[in-house]
Amino acid sequence: MVNILSINMNMLRGEVKRRWTKSIVRRNKCNILCVQETNLQETDSKVIAGCWGSGNFDFVTVGSKGRSGGLVTIWDPDLVVKESVVLDRSFLLVKCRWVPLNKSFYIMNIYAPNSLAGREELWRKLTDVIRSDMSTGWVVCGDFNEVRCPEERRGSAFVSRGADSFNNFIGNLDLVEPRLGGRRFTWKSGDGLKHSKLDRFLLSRGFLNIWNNPGAFALQSLYSDHNPIVLDSGSHNFGPVPFKFFNSWLFSDDLEGVIFQSWSNGGDFHSDDSEILMLRKKLWRTKICIKDWRKAVVESRAKDLEDLKVKHNALEVLDDALGLSLVEKNEKDLILGKIRDMEERDLMDLKQKAKINWLRNSVENLRFFHSIVNAKRRRSWMHDILINGVWITDPNSIKSHVFYFFQAKYKKNSEAILSFRSRHIRKISDRQLGFLSAPFSEEEVKLAVCGREKAPGPDGFTFAFLRKFWSSISADFFTAVKDFERNPSHVAACNNSFISLIPKVKDPLNLNDYRPIHLMESISKVISKILAEQLKAVVGDVISPVQTAFIQGRQIMDGPLIVNKVVSWAKKAQKNLVLFKVDFEKAFDNVRWDFLWSIMSQMNFGMVWLSLIKGLICTPKVSVLVNGSPTKQFALEKRVRQGDPLSLYLFIMAMEGLIAAITEAKDKGELMGVELPNNGPNISNLHYADDALFMGNGTSQISETLSKSCNAFIWLLYDNRYWGYFRDDGRVQESWSPLLKKFDSRLSNWKRKMLSIGGRLTLCKAVLGSLGVYLFSLFKVPSRVINELESKRRRFFWGNAENNQPRLTQIAWDKVLNLRDKGVLELAAFVRKTLRLFQSGGGDLERKRKHRGRTWWSRYMELLTRNSTREGTWGKIAGIQSALENSNLCLDGLLQRRFEGGRNIMFWKDTWVGNCTLADRFRRIAALDVNINCFIADCISTSEVGFRFCGSWRREIRHGREADEVAVIASYCCNFPSIDEGERWRWGLTSNGLFSVASLRKAIDDMTLRRCGPPTVWNRLLPSKNLLERGVSLENNRCELCHEARESGDHIFVNCRKATKVRCVVNNWRNLLPMNCLNVKDFWDTTPTDKNRTSVDKCLTEITKQAYFWAIWTDRNEAAFNDKPFNPLRVANVIQLCVYLWCISRGKKDRCRDRLSWLCNPSFSIRTFYREYEYEHVNEKTR
Repeated sequence: MVNILSINMNMLRGEVKRRWTKSIVRRNKCNILCVQETNLQETDSKVIAGCWGSGNFDFVTVGSKGRSGGLVTIWDPDLVVKESVVLDRSFLLVKCRWVPLNKSFYIMNIYAPNSLAGREELWRKLTDVIRSDMSTGWVVCGDFNEVRCPEERRGSAFVSRGADSFNNFIGNLDLVEPRLGGRRFTWKSGDGLKHSKLDRFLLSRGFLNIWNNPGAFALQSLYSDHNPIVLDSGSHNFGPVPFKFFNSWLFSDDLEGVIFQSWSNGGDFHSDDSEILMLRKKLWRTKICIKDWRKAVVESRAKDLEDLKVKHNALEVLDDALGLSLVEKNEKDLILGKIRDMEERDLMDLKQKAKINWLRNSVENLRFFHSIVNAKRRRSWMHDILINGVWITDPNSIKSHVFYFFQAKYKKNSEAILSFRSRHIRKISDRQLGFLSAPFSEEEVKLAVCGREKAPGPDGFTFAFLRKFWSSISADFFTAVKDFERNPSHVAACNNSFISLIPKVKDPLNLNDYRPIHLMESISKVISKILAEQLKAVVGDVISPVQTAFIQGRQIMDGPLIVNKVVSWAKKAQKNLVLFKVDFEKAFDNVRWDFLWSIMSQMNFGMVWLSLIKGLICTPKVSVLVNGSPTKQFALEKRVRQGDPLSLYLFIMAMEGLIAAITEAKDKGELMGVELPNNGPNISNLHYADDALFMGNGTSQISETLSKSCNAFIWLLYDNRYWGYFRDDGRVQESWSPLLKKFDSRLSNWKRKMLSIGGRLTLCKAVLGSLGVYLFSLFKVPSRVINELESKRRRFFWGNAENNQPRLTQIAWDKVLNLRDKGVLELAAFVRKTLRLFQSGGGDLERKRKHRGRTWWSRYMELLTRNSTREGTWGKIAGIQSALENSNLCLDGLLQRRFEGGRNIMFWKDTWVGNCTLADRFRRIAALDVNINCFIADCISTSEVGFRFCGSWRREIRHGREADEVAVIASYCCNFPSIDEGERWRWGLTSNGLFSVASLRKAIDDMTLRRCGPPTVWNRLLPSKNLLERGVSLENNRCELCHEARESGDHIFVNCRKATKVRCVVNNWRNLLPMNCLNVKDFWDTTPTDKNRTSVDKCLTEITKQAYFWAIWTDRNEAAFNDKPFNPLRVANVIQLCVYLWCISRGKKDRCRDRLSWLCNPSFSIRTFYREYEYEHVNEKTR
């Protein structure tokens, strides 16, 4: 394996430094050494030997300039053979061959300049060098004198321009930086106040295809201000990997027979085995049979694939030599179809590993999915770990420390039983308890199996496998579920799970930097989904309204909008306000079961249903997956499992204990929340899952009271963020920069290079649909941020040319953003995406405020917005309507109130029928009403046949128009719903009256996007003149008229053979002599010779020239874009018609001769016309 050491020595003369370097080389078994800043103009072999430690080495050097710079690269000639060398003052490039694998790659040793301009010049130079051979692997290492993000620098200023330039260099070359262990920084100043990550390794995809899982490690620095870094390309053995079923195996014809035979055979069952244990044994035996079947299939499939490729190659050779018969052609097509089918199944395995779901399967790219899988593996691979200040790299030691860490983490802190009692805990009804206690049905089990696909657990089976063979295994599954219902403790036989460690930071150092996610066995997962669906139906009645997570009908936007509104109100009213944001560290991991049972029992969950929950939660045994290999098992003594469908609801029920404690503190007067205006209620806390925000009026006892209520949690000051939102304080660039960085990481350069245009389109839509949805729904995005996001997406979609310049686009970007039914790609513009999400979020909140006036959310917002101007976030939501009204889209007309018995809706002045008020539609009748401010309930009475309109008029209604209009109004009242029905709002853009974002988007697009004509594919031809102006050379740039010469303006209008025919016909018509011209300018300036030439003839000639140019160019475009052949006689007739129409438009038609006379003698006709025209014109001036 390749082990590379990179070290900035800052002078190589000292014997101590050389011995220190030699010890690092030997300890890490390095076979390549890259040294920067040697400060030596000439380096001899003795100095190199002192660094390497043996006499068997080869090296290349770059001398320093004075006491600055200097590079040297050393390698073991038994393993590395030099092929070529490139020397530069800032880098040293060696192309070498790795002897054990006979693979070539480049090793580039870099010492970047200190100046920003010098580094930018170096990046441009390296880009050209590396792009010269991208197919070969590259290792770029050394001292780059630059950081990539603010987190890589401490104690000194971060320069965004230099970081952006460096990141663009890495992204444009598709380089990958491996995870660095050991240290967060690789350089520190002499006084220890400044730290930066300046040294790193950058690897190309070609290198990763050879060594796909390398890791970098920063070592201790003793004699340099830089830390040495080592690249280890070897993959250590962490132990056996558990079985995992791949969905592509379901397409094998013989798998069904294997499953049927395995399931029907009797097993090693005992008389005292439970039904759950029997099902687990069947699944275990089935897994063994699948592994044996798969091993045989892989061996035979590899042989069959090789035989098919040999046959296909033989037929291709025969086709080149003699040709193929019809039978042989059919055989060749059949063989090719079988090969592609085998590769398609391999692609399905990669998709499952990559966990990527394309919406429309727009791209099938093996290389892309291989890259996704390898990138995920590199990101989660644990090369080393920091334990008690010591770095551990041995696989067995890492697994052992991981096991003991999590075993201790999930032990109870004490044996004392925790119990909490409060009168503020809500209870479920007896009817709901009866619903929970009802027996499980077969339909519930089937719905749980048919749910979303999840990662498999210790048994390795996916839901796709269960659905495929459900007819064979359904009876056993339902029997096992009923066994769990009778004896919940039996589930322990199949309640094992794996803990998968997901990195939470870019370079995790210790085990606290990983997020543990549980992967459950299929049986326990099905049972958990059944219980979760039951709990989901009743949990909303026992959860306080201040919690907005995971409850149907509540939204994540409710809390942040209230927070922003409270802050805006407090600032304007000059009220004291204290905000505490609480972060419950490892909240899911620290839930005590006895505390949870105490809360649930007070919520009136019966003992029967609680026993089911306890059986599922308290019996699991878990193993931790370390690089795919599980550790020993241990039992859980606390926590709810992340990844368990039931855990979300159990956690928010446990949080009710904290909410009840805060409520009791308020009742005792120990905690004063925020008194809302207009005699409103008191608000003190808001919650979303494990995040909480507490509010107070600024009294000194708030901290003490909250500490008493939450003494088990760590308090953090409010950091301007709340549940992923930032507070709307106007700091545009700082607030939106995380979204921009995340957008860059998703639309990365290497994905663009591997995907087709269809794949890039799908990725653009996926990124647009996932990133920033919550922010777009609540905050008005600044135009600068929208433009930057649109620019990033446009560059990703079109890509760059080879010289990294913007690629010539095939269609205007605003057309790409249009709807599909208009013939383009339906890639929604950010300006409309943010507009409709913002308005849909605000519209939904506004609908809550008006439609559900008695809810907790709407009650607070009603009090905060009453008698106040619309400032802050709520003001921006309300103000967005003016922007839509500028595009002729009025939202007030689209929201229609219906009906709440008509007691709160004005009959004449509210919109409840159609898109406008009745007062606007029937103005005369409305003016006759005695009380124009009456409500619907006042104007409608109930009769035997239904509802009847009864108005109070100033006078009697007259026959005719007035009577007809009253009859129309009465017909509206006949369809009025019952007086007892509640009020609701109707959305005018959908047939069912329900709001949808799609309908709002279509309305905005129809108003803002320009029309693109009928749906067509993009034009296959681009204007050649535009291509030529942009420096695009065209292979076929022939004249569209004659196809004989290169197209240009002079050729089309003057020199083209067919254009000359047009001029001959026109000259004969005008009785003119031919004109000898070389270019368009000569043609325009030359005056035809005519014996009897007058001013009228001059005017006619100028008109004819203009008509000539217009007719030639119009017919040329028809030939170029619509494949219409060019006809000189037709063009000449068009010219004659244009001149004739011009003349008759200048005077009365009866004064011009008929068209036949005009065509025979145009000069005489125009002279007659002009004489009469000039005579009348002079008389008009005289008068």
